[in-house]
Amino acid sequence: MMSSNITPKLVQTLFEMYQKEILTVNRRYQRKLVWSLAEKEKFIDSLVNGYPIPLIITSKQNNDSTKIEILDGLQRLNAITSFIECEYSLNGHYFNLDSITLTKQLKENGALSQKEPVLSSENCSRLLNYEVPFSTSSSNTNEFIDETFRRINTGGRTLSKQDVRQAGSLGLIPDTINKIASYIRKDSSRTDVVTLRGMKNISISDDDLNYGINIKDIFWVKNNIILKEDVKKSRDEELIAHLLSYALLKDKSHTTSYYLDRLYDHSSDESQLLSQEIYKYSQDYIIKTFNHVFDEMQTIYKDDRDNFSESVYGNGKKIKSALSFQVVFLAIYELIIIKGKRINNYKNLHTSLCGAYDKHYQNILSKDKKWSNTDRHSLIKSTIGVIEDNFSNSKDGTFEPGGWIKNLENIINESKTESNYYDYKAGLVTTSPLSDSINLQLVDKIIKTLSAMTNTYTGECMVIVGVAENIEGAKNHQAAFGKSYIKYSDVYITGIDSEAMYISDSVDSYIKKIKDLLKNSTKATKAFLESIVQNSVNFTYKDKEILILIAKRGQSPTPFDGKYYVRNFSHNAEVPIGSDEFNDLFIKFASNKP
Repeated sequence: MMSSNITPKLVQTLFEMYQKEILTVNRRYQRKLVWSLAEKEKFIDSLVNGYPIPLIITSKQNNDSTKIEILDGLQRLNAITSFIECEYSLNGHYFNLDSITLTKQLKENGALSQKEPVLSSENCSRLLNYEVPFSTSSSNTNEFIDETFRRINTGGRTLSKQDVRQAGSLGLIPDTINKIASYIRKDSSRTDVVTLRGMKNISISDDDLNYGINIKDIFWVKNNIILKEDVKKSRDEELIAHLLSYALLKDKSHTTSYYLDRLYDHSSDESQLLSQEIYKYSQDYIIKTFNHVFDEMQTIYKDDRDNFSESVYGNGKKIKSALSFQVVFLAIYELIIIKGKRINNYKNLHTSLCGAYDKHYQNILSKDKKWSNTDRHSLIKSTIGVIEDNFSNSKDGTFEPGGWIKNLENIINESKTESNYYDYKAGLVTTSPLSDSINLQLVDKIIKTLSAMTNTYTGECMVIVGVAENIEGAKNHQAAFGKSYIKYSDVYITGIDSEAMYISDSVDSYIKKIKDLLKNSTKATKAFLESIVQNSVNFTYKDKEILILIAKRGQSPTPFDGKYYVRNFSHNAEVPIGSDEFNDLFIKFASNKP
């Protein structure tokens, strides 16, 4: 029988739970940290002054009794933990890290930095000793958690229409929309469940809150398609729902808000019809096709060209830019995904769309009445006629999702919450002193790392070559080859092209050398090495060539040089043959557990 335990917890205790990564978030229904700086400051002021606050509602995680899933209170808990970490102030004063042993140790270890001036000792004490009402349910079934979340978020709070739809609906359609939306925002995570600490690293922020992903850099905002506040209200997911329904149900989709309500009602005919189409093609295929077209849109409207709204509207007023985006996106989607074509000239394609609103869309979109699906179809058809000359037939006339490569920025952001699956190398050539050949020991280390990763975790594991984890590695690469790096988030993108041209005659021949070294290695099984070679991908990020070496777990643990290793954070730990840990390793593989 389900029971709930309501026990007040000190703010200090909650911060300790946060540091120990006990508090988790399920991103199936909680995807963003949306509180503004003013909202956070007001909440901390309430704690310091002893005002009552709402109950924090949690549940024991069903696959790990040491973890607690946050059902209601994500924004409040983030406000508490980020204030204690000195990410923002209260009336200009920052939390004093010397107030408790834990934060003092974190400061001494360099994990936290004290900002000045500090909050008074009295106010720090009031904050730390505030008793937060905290409920933990003993029921840990997905059905109970989902229903709890639905009831919490549809109980009369002021939410946007899309937030209400999402809170009341879980299933194939909202899951597909959420995954596409997260990819575009670049706040995607490898798994649904992330820690509260990890959630901060991939959440939307702004200039006042320096964490995660700056909302100004998100595709929608950067291209003036959706306003910042509307992204926080999930209007981007509303737009994606319209795109998805038209792409799969061209003649049966509608442009109304009521139609979206029906899509999010899993018992409705509209929802069941769209679900059938997703099942027909597979969710993975649909997500990859949409993400691919969005990647193409980002290439069309890259930084050195006018953004989407500047291009389509020129100097005119940006009227219904989200509707114009639907037209352009769906026209390109039809050409690439339905007709199997590929873009042959991005610059000319950008030029052909300049002024599209005045030339083609104004007669319909400038009207006060809402547009219909017939209007949308007509505009898409005319747009295809305008831009089709910038496309050519692909080799076999079909889009192959297997050839789609996840955007590097998404990979980097995903690694923030699941770092054990990823490792970075600035390059494979020693830069100090500069060598004229690939470092064979580094190649062996990559094989060792990938074997340790796959021995520890299920799913794909990656070593990304062409990205430095720290500034020292990036500067060494720049000093050796004279080519600058690109900083993204907390890593530095160097690319492999400079060292490729230094020791070889092309990037292709350089990558072939790496693959040959992998295939001919005697350090791991032939099947494991061939799998790495077959799954490896390379692509261009801006002007940098990136190589990703990918390994997948086999049916049994993979040895390296006759020994077995597992991944322990960023280190490879040996598992002695015959030990209890060794036996446990093989048992885990037999049960396919991480």
